[in-house]
Amino acid sequence: MAKNGNNKSLMVVGLIVILIIGVYVVAPETFTGLQSVTSSGGGGVQTPMQSSSVAQTQDYEGSVTVNLVHRDALDNSESRTEATNLSTTYYKKVGGDYKAIGSGTGNTIYVDPTISTVYMGVAVPSGQSYFVAPASTAENNDRRISGYMFSDITGDGQREWVFEVDVTGLQIQGGQTTPTIDLYIDSYDDGTASISSPSDQTAIGQTAGTNNFIQWEVSLDAVEKADPQYKYEVKINQTDTAMWDAGQSYVDIPNVGKVYLTDMDESQDGTNTYYKYTLGTTLENANYVTVGSNDNNAVDITARISTNFDADNEGLLVDLKIYSFTSSQGTATASDQVKLAEQ
Repeated sequence: MAKNGNNKSLMVVGLIVILIIGVYVVAPETFTGLQSVTSSGGGGVQTPMQSSSVAQTQDYEGSVTVNLVHRDALDNSESRTEATNLSTTYYKKVGGDYKAIGSGTGNTIYVDPTISTVYMGVAVPSGQSYFVAPASTAENNDRRISGYMFSDITGDGQREWVFEVDVTGLQIQGGQTTPTIDLYIDSYDDGTASISSPSDQTAIGQTAGTNNFIQWEVSLDAVEKADPQYKYEVKINQTDTAMWDAGQSYVDIPNVGKVYLTDMDESQDGTNTYYKYTLGTTLENANYVTVGSNDNNAVDITARISTNFDADNEGLLVDLKIYSFTSSQGTATASDQVKLAEQ
């Protein structure tokens, strides 16, 4: 049956599935909830955890050279440029506050016996289409990075990823005048999401508990990109919840798994029924959906809607809408609609 948004059956229930993807001196309470290194660099949800402590004490005092290598988390052969694509600043804790002690790559910072940890803030400058990949960055620097968080480190109202860097165990190697710390900082290209358009489903029948599968795909505009998604909402445009079985209906979210409607927050507005599943409100808790260099540029997101049709011409309009964070921490959307009809 061809799709026609203006000629749906009289007794049509519309179902909409919305996927919402998305200072140089700082008070110490800003640095709570640092994350330990546990998740994969290939994307997924960033889960806050307590950072691990630095085991050693600082036995060096003097200048330290910090060298950075910026690269694509999904293709290490693709490089980035410090201060152009990403901008890095180093902080130390002094009297309960955090103060900047240096920035960039190939430059020096000064440490003394009171400093065992330096905090490295990595920001995406205005106009650059990248996301920092915190888990991948931490995993590739497991000797030096013990945790990370998403914080407004500069007090400018814009959060950035902040990494705990262990600066103990420093040694001056042959030919060097200062100890050197080499760090890899991984990032993702900002991907623009779109949703495939599966065919409408008809002749579903009047059997209670009929499971109907909608095989959507979320595509990015190219491989080796990421799309951070943070909230999922299912909207059914009527309030008679007997028309579907929420306990048997779900959305299978990439990196998250099956989330049943009964596990979401339910509400009604007099016309529609809403089910909302929220991961968070910032990049810290977003679900980074990625496509690698050897993948096609799409990932599956399947919905199962269990219908209880008991009359002729009943049906559901299923609309999937995705909200994503952009690299500037704004939002973008994509959507598609599928009809489930009794006849």
